[in-house]
Amino acid sequence: MIYNMITGVQNINSIWILVAKNLGLNDWQIISKVIIPGALPNIITGARIGFGAIWRSVIGAEMLVTGAGGLGKFIWTAQWTYSFDKVLVGIFLIAIIGLAVEMIVFKNIESITLEKWGIVNQEM
Repeated sequence: MIYNMITGVQNINSIWILVAKNLGLNDWQIISKVIIPGALPNIITGARIGFGAIWRSVIGAEMLVTGAGGLGKFIWTAQWTYSFDKVLVGIFLIAIIGLAVEMIVFKNIESITLEKWGIVNQEM
C-alpha cells in the first residue's frame, strides 16, 4: 500500500504544484487540493491490494490461534474432522465476503471518485 502511495505522489504532474503555488496556496492546501486528489487512484489501488493481504492474514491468524473463532477456525476444525464439505463452504464464504467488500466499498469509492472528476458520464 505504501509503494502505491509513493508512486501516486511521485507521478503527480509538477506543473500542477507550480500552478497551485502561483495561485497562492499554502503547503497544506497543496497537499489537500493537489497531491491527495492526484494520488487518489494509486491510494485506492493500494487499499484494494492491502485489503486482500489483510483478509488472508486474518483467516490465517484465526487458523493458528486456538482461542479465536471465525472462518479460519471453522475451516481448520472441519479439515481435522474430515468434513471437506464444510471446508469448501468456508472457502466459498471467504470468497463471497471478499467480493462483497470489493463491490460495496471499493466500487462505490471508485464510482464517486470518477464521477467527481468528470470521467464518467453522469447521465448513465
